[in-house]
Amino acid sequence: MGKSKAQSTGKEKLAGFFYVFLVFLVASAVCSIILFFSGSDYRFAQSKQTALVQMERVSSFRKVQNSYIKKIEKINEDVNQMNPGLNASQEKRDLNYEIGELEKIYTINKHDDRYRIFALLSRYFELKLFDREQLYSSQKNIERFEAALERCRNGLESLSNK
Repeated sequence: MGKSKAQSTGKEKLAGFFYVFLVFLVASAVCSIILFFSGSDYRFAQSKQTALVQMERVSSFRKVQNSYIKKIEKINEDVNQMNPGLNASQEKRDLNYEIGELEKIYTINKHDDRYRIFALLSRYFELKLFDREQLYSSQKNIERFEAALERCRNGLESLSNK
Protein backbone atom coordinates (compact mmCIF):
# COMPACT_ATOMS: atom_id res chain seq x y z
CA MET A 1 0.00 0.00 0.00
CA GLY A 2 0.92 3.59 -0.46
CA LYS A 3 1.45 6.33 2.08
CA SER A 4 -1.57 7.74 3.83
CA LYS A 5 -2.40 11.40 3.61
CA ALA A 6 -1.66 11.94 7.31
CA GLN A 7 1.98 10.96 6.97
CA SER A 8 4.42 13.43 5.48
CA THR A 9 7.95 13.11 4.26
CA GLY A 10 11.04 14.77 5.66
CA LYS A 11 11.16 17.22 2.74
CA GLU A 12 7.58 18.34 3.43
CA LYS A 13 8.36 18.84 7.11
CA LEU A 14 11.45 20.89 6.26
CA ALA A 15 9.50 23.01 3.75
CA GLY A 16 6.76 23.60 6.34
CA PHE A 17 9.34 24.61 8.95
CA PHE A 18 10.99 27.11 6.56
CA TYR A 19 7.57 28.49 5.56
CA VAL A 20 6.55 29.11 9.21
CA PHE A 21 9.99 30.53 9.99
CA LEU A 22 9.79 32.89 6.98
CA VAL A 23 6.29 34.10 7.98
CA PHE A 24 7.48 34.66 11.56
CA LEU A 25 10.55 36.56 10.35
CA VAL A 26 8.52 38.81 8.03
CA ALA A 27 5.91 39.53 10.72
CA SER A 28 8.62 40.34 13.26
CA ALA A 29 10.39 42.66 10.82
CA VAL A 30 7.18 44.53 9.99
CA CYS A 31 6.30 44.94 13.67
CA SER A 32 9.81 46.13 14.49
CA ILE A 33 9.73 48.71 11.73
CA ILE A 34 6.34 49.97 12.87
CA LEU A 35 7.32 50.13 16.54
CA PHE A 36 10.88 51.40 16.43
CA PHE A 37 11.45 53.22 13.16
CA SER A 38 8.18 55.01 12.40
CA GLY A 39 9.02 58.32 14.10
CA SER A 40 7.16 57.48 17.26
CA ASP A 41 8.97 60.21 19.20
CA TYR A 42 6.68 62.76 17.59
CA ARG A 43 3.60 60.82 18.66
CA PHE A 44 4.82 60.60 22.24
CA ALA A 45 5.52 64.32 22.30
CA GLN A 46 2.07 65.06 20.92
CA SER A 47 0.38 62.92 23.55
CA LYS A 48 2.51 64.64 26.20
CA GLN A 49 1.30 68.03 24.96
CA THR A 50 -2.28 66.79 25.04
CA ALA A 51 -1.81 65.57 28.61
CA LEU A 52 -0.35 68.94 29.62
CA VAL A 53 -3.28 70.78 28.05
CA GLN A 54 -5.73 68.54 29.89
CA MET A 55 -3.90 69.07 33.17
CA GLU A 56 -4.07 72.83 32.61
CA ARG A 57 -7.82 72.60 31.97
CA VAL A 58 -8.29 70.61 35.17
CA SER A 59 -6.22 73.15 37.08
CA SER A 60 -8.25 76.07 35.74
CA PHE A 61 -11.49 74.27 36.62
CA ARG A 62 -10.26 73.73 40.18
CA LYS A 63 -9.43 77.42 40.49
CA VAL A 64 -12.90 78.42 39.28
CA GLN A 65 -14.51 75.86 41.55
CA ASN A 66 -12.57 77.11 44.58
CA SER A 67 -13.38 80.73 43.78
CA TYR A 68 -17.13 80.02 43.69
CA ILE A 69 -17.42 77.62 46.62
CA LYS A 70 -18.10 80.41 49.15
CA LYS A 71 -20.69 81.97 46.86
CA ILE A 72 -22.42 78.58 46.50
CA GLU A 73 -22.43 78.09 50.27
CA LYS A 74 -23.92 81.58 50.69
CA ILE A 75 -26.66 80.81 48.16
CA ASN A 76 -27.42 77.56 49.98
CA GLU A 77 -27.69 79.37 53.31
CA ASP A 78 -29.90 82.06 51.78
CA VAL A 79 -32.21 79.46 50.24
CA ASN A 80 -32.43 77.60 53.55
CA GLN A 81 -33.13 80.81 55.50
CA MET A 82 -35.62 82.23 52.99
CA ASN A 83 -39.00 82.67 54.62
CA PRO A 84 -41.64 82.40 51.90
CA GLY A 85 -44.20 83.96 54.25
CA LEU A 86 -42.47 87.30 54.07
CA ASN A 87 -43.06 89.44 51.05
CA ALA A 88 -39.35 90.05 50.50
CA SER A 89 -39.29 90.42 46.74
CA GLN A 90 -35.91 92.20 46.76
CA GLU A 91 -34.28 89.26 48.56
CA LYS A 92 -35.87 86.81 46.13
CA ARG A 93 -34.65 88.85 43.17
CA ASP A 94 -31.12 88.98 44.59
CA LEU A 95 -31.17 85.26 45.23
CA ASN A 96 -32.45 84.53 41.72
CA TYR A 97 -29.73 86.80 40.31
CA GLU A 98 -27.01 84.89 42.20
CA ILE A 99 -28.49 81.59 41.00
CA GLY A 100 -28.45 82.97 37.46
CA GLU A 101 -24.77 83.83 37.86
CA LEU A 102 -24.06 80.15 38.57
CA GLU A 103 -25.90 79.19 35.38
CA LYS A 104 -23.91 81.81 33.47
CA ILE A 105 -20.62 80.11 34.41
CA TYR A 106 -21.78 76.99 32.60
CA THR A 107 -23.04 78.85 29.54
CA ILE A 108 -19.67 80.61 29.18
CA ASN A 109 -17.76 77.32 29.44
CA LYS A 110 -20.21 75.02 27.65
CA HIS A 111 -17.40 73.31 25.74
CA ASP A 112 -16.15 71.68 28.97
CA ASP A 113 -18.59 69.28 30.61
CA ARG A 114 -17.01 69.73 34.03
CA TYR A 115 -18.65 73.15 34.27
CA ARG A 116 -22.06 71.51 34.01
CA ILE A 117 -22.01 71.13 37.79
CA PHE A 118 -22.68 74.87 38.05
CA ALA A 119 -25.79 74.55 35.89
CA LEU A 120 -26.98 71.59 37.93
CA LEU A 121 -26.41 73.49 41.17
CA SER A 122 -28.34 76.50 39.90
CA ARG A 123 -31.27 74.28 38.88
CA TYR A 124 -31.11 72.56 42.27
CA PHE A 125 -31.30 75.89 44.11
CA GLU A 126 -34.15 77.07 41.87
CA LEU A 127 -36.12 73.91 42.55
CA LYS A 128 -35.35 74.02 46.26
CA LEU A 129 -36.59 77.60 46.46
CA PHE A 130 -39.69 76.72 44.45
CA ASP A 131 -40.38 73.72 46.69
CA ARG A 132 -40.08 75.84 49.82
CA GLU A 133 -42.58 78.33 48.41
CA GLN A 134 -44.97 75.56 47.33
CA LEU A 135 -44.71 73.87 50.73
CA TYR A 136 -45.42 77.15 52.49
CA SER A 137 -48.45 77.91 50.33
CA SER A 138 -49.78 74.35 50.77
CA GLN A 139 -49.41 74.64 54.54
CA LYS A 140 -51.21 77.99 54.53
CA ASN A 141 -54.02 76.53 52.40
CA ILE A 142 -54.37 73.61 54.82
CA GLU A 143 -54.48 76.02 57.79
CA ARG A 144 -57.16 78.15 56.07
CA PHE A 145 -59.16 75.06 55.18
CA GLU A 146 -58.96 73.74 58.77
CA ALA A 147 -60.03 77.15 60.11
CA ALA A 148 -62.97 77.26 57.70
CA LEU A 149 -63.89 73.68 58.61
CA GLU A 150 -63.76 74.53 62.31
CA ARG A 151 -66.02 77.57 61.73
CA CYS A 152 -68.40 75.34 59.81
CA ARG A 153 -68.46 72.76 62.62
CA ASN A 154 -69.07 75.49 65.21
CA GLY A 155 -71.90 76.86 63.08
CA LEU A 156 -73.48 73.40 62.77
CA GLU A 157 -73.18 72.81 66.53
CA SER A 158 -74.80 76.16 67.29
CA LEU A 159 -77.68 75.36 64.89
CA SER A 160 -78.18 71.90 66.35
CA ASN A 161 -78.16 73.30 69.93
CA LYS A 162 -81.00 75.75 69.18
